[in-house]
Amino acid sequence: MEEFEYTYTGGMSDEAVERRLREANTATLALAEANEAYAIPVGIHYGDGVVYLRLAVQPGSEKRAFLAATERASLLVYGDDPLEESWSVVVRGPIDPATESEHERLGDLDGEFVPIRVFGEAIEELEPRLFALRIETMTGRSA
Repeated sequence: MEEFEYTYTGGMSDEAVERRLREANTATLALAEANEAYAIPVGIHYGDGVVYLRLAVQPGSEKRAFLAATERASLLVYGDDPLEESWSVVVRGPIDPATESEHERLGDLDGEFVPIRVFGEAIEELEPRLFALRIETMTGRSA
């Protein structure tokens, strides 16, 4: 077998995981329907045990179909700067549109998110919406 590089990792404390989530502004959201996966880059905001995501969805889009079909989403946040500690956080739970009371409580979060990534869609057809990933499990690893 050829030699390969590796790094030992260990678990992160809940406090360290929450700090990484609070500091992150982007992540990869993974959705699934039956045996097909769909992953996209997203802007995030963490607060009160919930990860909020601002997504642009269009009627009939693949993203909207996967959001509707996914019972339990996964979200990956990670850092791998060679000059700093490498780490990753995975959270899992149901994802749904944020409730009216969450919108009221959170106020205007627009400034908390990175700009929405647009891939050829007409801007006037996009419907930015706030979603909530309600964390059921949360794990972190660091090296």
